[in-house]
Amino acid sequence: IVELPAAPFAFVTHRGPYEELGIAQHAVTTWTPRTAGPRRREIYRIDPKQVADADILTEVGIPRLP
Repeated sequence: IVELPAAPFAFVTHRGPYEELGIAQHAVTTWTPRTAGPRRREIYRIDPKQVADADILTEVGIPRLP
């Protein structure tokens, strides 16, 4: 377990295979172009062994400036 410092983030939820996470990252950086750096965070919401690739849920976050 790692504790990360609190910071403002812009998140988007991606449904689909991990190979398509770049689409979600592009969407969130387009929505909030004032990012505070490239430190992307990914939160994996569903075990990919339990669902089809099309149903995997991942949250992609980009740190943003206040």
